[in-house]
Amino acid sequence: MHLRKYILATLLIFVLASCYREQDLDRYRNDELSNMLTLNSLVSADSTVQVAATKPYFFSDVHKGRTFVTDLDIAVSINGEEKEHMTYDANRHLYVSNTKVIPGESVTVSTRYRDKTVKATDVMPEPVVIEGITVSRQGPMQIYTDADCVVYYNLTFTDKPGDFVKKPMRECTGKEICMEWLYHIGVPEDQIEELATNSANTVPVMMPYIDAFFMPRAYGDRPKVVPDGSVNFAFLGQFAETPRDTIFTTEYSMRTGMEAVYTLLNIDRGVPEVWGSVYDVRDLLDATVKLRDGKKPIDMELNLVEKMALKKVLGKIEGTDLEKLLKEYHII
Repeated sequence: MHLRKYILATLLIFVLASCYREQDLDRYRNDELSNMLTLNSLVSADSTVQVAATKPYFFSDVHKGRTFVTDLDIAVSINGEEKEHMTYDANRHLYVSNTKVIPGESVTVSTRYRDKTVKATDVMPEPVVIEGITVSRQGPMQIYTDADCVVYYNLTFTDKPGDFVKKPMRECTGKEICMEWLYHIGVPEDQIEELATNSANTVPVMMPYIDAFFMPRAYGDRPKVVPDGSVNFAFLGQFAETPRDTIFTTEYSMRTGMEAVYTLLNIDRGVPEVWGSVYDVRDLLDATVKLRDGKKPIDMELNLVEKMALKKVLGKIEGTDLEKLLKEYHII
């Protein structure tokens, strides 16, 4: 009977903590919003400068698309020197120019709007053929000989042709990427192809953008670690699908590797379980407080009836393990 009362008390606290109120968002509006202007410009090397000028909107407003501002006088400057005034292309909703930006130059777009100057400045980065090189005597596993070394090198601008291999790096084979690297570290040109063919094994890898981890997806968008019917290959790492786990952790990568090995080799050994936080009331209580920026649920605004009910509930659980639990996780 006492246990039933404690359970009912806990449920009542959660009900009170989940109450909601209507908010008047209009009180957050101000005159500055109607006077704001956004200049959007994606400038790439050797391309002309183009700008989209749009009006911002209040986050709760219903909107069907961007509101373009078409009557501006936008100037383009390179390294502080004004080059031209842009013209508006109504078909593309863009202000266009004939100005091209080369690597290393500073580009500024500026205009006057509602008696204020709106401008943006940035520097076109220099293309880096090879961003970094790491050389180690051994790889992650001891499968190499004393004469082997493992080389990793990174390229950022994969759309530009190489200096030795006249192809964009994203279109190159592993051998061609190795040849480009050998050229940049000073290997004689007449030895490059032979070394890349007979003395190296190059594996090209395209690294995803960091926000690829958090893009919306559905079950089936990513392959299973061991696809149905597979007997000799598996998918490892953050972009393979393993049940219940959360990506962006070392544990996720390790778990996919263990799952692949145990499944393909028919090893009778369990993969470590994912911590079942979704079923642990302690984690749920902790998450409730964190979602409220550390504020206790009982500190929210309550009317008189709610306050009296809460006081009655707290009195019922005083001195119990339930009260201790709620205090430990800062619910009360």
